[in-house]
Amino acid sequence: SALRDYLASGDVRKADDETRALLIRMAGSGAQQRGWVYFTEVPSIPATDLQTVDALWRAASNNKFGYSVQKEMWVQVGLSCMH
Repeated sequence: SALRDYLASGDVRKADDETRALLIRMAGSGAQQRGWVYFTEVPSIPATDLQTVDALWRAASNNKFGYSVQKEMWVQVGLSCMH
């Protein structure tokens, strides 16, 4: 995928843009029309897709970036509102 290629080449800016585009596509037509994702649309995104994006970011960054990394940071500072 393009995301994997951007991460492998170290182009974090393009990887971030590609991640955003992927999330918008995965969230459906409403998000595609708006160009962004409502937090209420996230549960409708397949978990395997989010896990794949997370794994790509974690692998490319030596576990410094990714959704699960961000969640752990939230938990560590006591903002565990994310499930």
